[in-house]
Amino acid sequence: MYELKQNLNDNEEFYQRLKDTENSIKFMIETMNTFLGYYKQDNNYSTFEIKDNIKQVLQLIDIEIKNSKIKIQLENNFSLKITANKNEWLHIWLNLITNSIKSSKLHNIKNPEIKIIINEENIIFTDNCKGFENDILKNVQEFKQQGLGLKMSFKILKKSNWSMNIENFNDGVKFTIFNKNSIL
Repeated sequence: MYELKQNLNDNEEFYQRLKDTENSIKFMIETMNTFLGYYKQDNNYSTFEIKDNIKQVLQLIDIEIKNSKIKIQLENNFSLKITANKNEWLHIWLNLITNSIKSSKLHNIKNPEIKIIINEENIIFTDNCKGFENDILKNVQEFKQQGLGLKMSFKILKKSNWSMNIENFNDGVKFTIFNKNSIL
């Protein structure tokens, strides 16, 4: 909890948290609008860099990341630019990152980590947060999952002519996101 100090010049951290909270609320409003427009066609396409798109999500959920103590490593091996709906792609990263955070808490992971590697042909997202139970993984791979988050992510990727493979990997999960026109 932050308190205002009598000397207004000493409140920089408070005002930064206030600004972060305002940004988070704006993003939550956009998230609600995206969920409401889930089945509606939206052709608001632009060209953007994947790294910047991921960094925007990291900034928006910075407080949740810090509270979870999850370490996130972003490795940009290639300046990958795509043409798609930028806001929809934000939700892909939001979904994957928050799922990892939830899993790390659920399974009491001592040193939770996420690693995102951006390559010329694909984006690899891994964590060490236990992965999926085999029956749930099979349902996800066959698009029979119950949750809305991964369903939305798959739909957004499909609209952009991208796809995603999911597998349990080491002590967690691995998502490989790739352009359908590229060879994996």
